[in-house]
Amino acid sequence: MLQSPTRTRSATLAAALLLASLSTSTFAQEARPRTLILPFTLLNATTDQAWISKAVQDNTVVVLTQSPRFQPVAYSGELKSATVATAASLARQAKTTYALYGSAQIVDQNIRLTAQLIDAATGETLLSASSTGPLSDLLRLEDHLASQLST
Repeated sequence: MLQSPTRTRSATLAAALLLASLSTSTFAQEARPRTLILPFTLLNATTDQAWISKAVQDNTVVVLTQSPRFQPVAYSGELKSATVATAASLARQAKTTYALYGSAQIVDQNIRLTAQLIDAATGETLLSASSTGPLSDLLRLEDHLASQLST
């Protein structure tokens, strides 16, 4: 049984639109640049606060995974502190486009989190963010910092 030309064109158009939407979403996934997320340097924390470095890194990875701008890759090696040169070098070794590194500074019962997104090829700072508040609000501060980076 032959289909009418109008019906054939409609089916072809529907198939083309479906393929276009699939290829666009695949492209969007592939277009997200890989970004190396380094552990945050603890500037003056005590040994019982050492977990903060990994916790901030982990939360940043989770939040940036939801962002259409980044494809985060968590750095799993040991790192006492990071400089622009170190972050850029590690990102190039990991074959990522960007590196994100930062620090946590604790004074009394307050904490300041800072982060910098850098281009792995040039070391240029592309974006920076910070979040400051009571140490008891660490979870909220982590989310605030990561959301600043993801928008």
